[in-house]
Amino acid sequence: MKTLTSITIILLVVIDFAIGQNAAYSSKTNNTQAEIWQRAIENYLCGLQRANLGVVESAMINLMKLRTVYPEGNYEDILSELDRLQEEGQTNSIRVMAFIAGNYIKFPDRFTWLDQNNLELMDNTLATVSARLKTYDQ
Repeated sequence: MKTLTSITIILLVVIDFAIGQNAAYSSKTNNTQAEIWQRAIENYLCGLQRANLGVVESAMINLMKLRTVYPEGNYEDILSELDRLQEEGQTNSIRVMAFIAGNYIKFPDRFTWLDQNNLELMDNTLATVSARLKTYDQ
């Protein structure tokens, strides 16, 4: 009984905190689409420059998904960083994934093997590709 009560209280606190955070965030931010876009690009650039390879890889995958839902964005800074990663990436898999992400951002219509209408399936496919690429790092 004590355990059930504790779990219930913890769940209520977590849910209350989550709801409160969403309300507070949305009331404080009246940013334009351009400001949101600029912040997203800055965050992804920061992710691409990290030493943690998981963060770099995640940023590349999320950039590909962003390109799918927001094709009209300016990706020049991202492409420059992906070009740098193709040459200077810490591992073979990061270099190849940077090549794939860069080409996807430039030419998404050439990636017929990705289901661009289903972001969850696209995410799973890219995770599979990434896992396969990591085998080349050993």
